[in-house]
Amino acid sequence: LESLHVKAFEAREDLKAMQNFQDIAKKNVDLIKADDYPKINGFAKYGFYDSSLSSSSKKDYYMAGINIELNIFDAFKSSYAKEKEEVKYKKQAQVVQEYKNSIIKDIDESFYNMQNFLKIEKESEATLELNELLFEKTKLMYENQMISITELLEAEANLYNAKSRYIQARLNTIISKSQLLLLIGNKDLKK
Repeated sequence: LESLHVKAFEAREDLKAMQNFQDIAKKNVDLIKADDYPKINGFAKYGFYDSSLSSSSKKDYYMAGINIELNIFDAFKSSYAKEKEEVKYKKQAQVVQEYKNSIIKDIDESFYNMQNFLKIEKESEATLELNELLFEKTKLMYENQMISITELLEAEANLYNAKSRYIQARLNTIISKSQLLLLIGNKDLKK
């Protein structure tokens, strides 16, 4: 059952999308936290003052610069934005966890339903085999004029009733298996 949960977590596209939204919310929190750190930029420049083309390097210039940016008085604004993004992230994490729990619950329920339908199918198959034997014996007894036609027709009706119950049980088993496969995220039901 645990392996079915893991398969579902890996295959479900809707869960992957929700986890991507959670990752985006986490990156937004990290991005806002990055504003608290100083930013250092550097640049270098080369040029010349002369408008005429010459090979003289007397009018060439080189320039380099460093820019340091530090937020000192922006504490309340950034802390508010940080808290807002953290709340969004925690909400999304909670939504993802609740969705995972609902997937687990649905898979467990579907798995146990499938197990029950498999048991019912086996019992219906055994009942069908028993009714087939009973009908053959009843038919033989009717041919030997040991029972009336009403008893033969009753045995035949019981046989058809058992066949219909077996078909219904088989159908329920197939439907429950397909529901379980869809919950796991398997789109190809032929597997």
